[in-house]
Amino acid sequence: MSGSANDSGKDPEEPKVKVEPKEKPSKGEKKKDQAKTSEAEPKAKKGKPEKKAAAPTNENVDVSRLDFRVGKIVKVEKHPDADTLYLEQVDVGEGKTRTVVSGLVKHITLEEMQDKVAVFMCNLKPAKMRGVLSEAMIMCASTPEKVEILNVPKGAAIGDKVFAEGYTGRLNVYS
Repeated sequence: MSGSANDSGKDPEEPKVKVEPKEKPSKGEKKKDQAKTSEAEPKAKKGKPEKKAAAPTNENVDVSRLDFRVGKIVKVEKHPDADTLYLEQVDVGEGKTRTVVSGLVKHITLEEMQDKVAVFMCNLKPAKMRGVLSEAMIMCASTPEKVEILNVPKGAAIGDKVFAEGYTGRLNVYS
């Protein structure tokens, strides 16, 4: 069958869309372009700034900057203002518990969450979710059909740091 995506002669792993940086116009061209766009395009509504797409980056990700720790959910309950969120009190070995808000209600039962030992990312900037400050994130793996909490390595203790083999670096801790 001609014209199909598989007959293009390209490697199927190759991205279908390429993003190339836009060339900067000279000052004279810039004024002409601004005049054209102001006539042809309607003005944006006041008070609603347009969202700009994030620029693609080619930076390598260094997972050693992420503070993954083994923690235990000591208390879990449904969020009082959100049907799809859990409120968890988690011990990550700091002498106090952290509050974690997670959207796992549709995927994991309350009973499965209680006393669960899991991996948590602890150096996120705390964020309010439906009025409750979340101080970490529980790590999960998912497919379109299922979501599972990551298993903790055997012999790991509460508060142990979890590292990715082959990555070294400094942690950026917010709390």
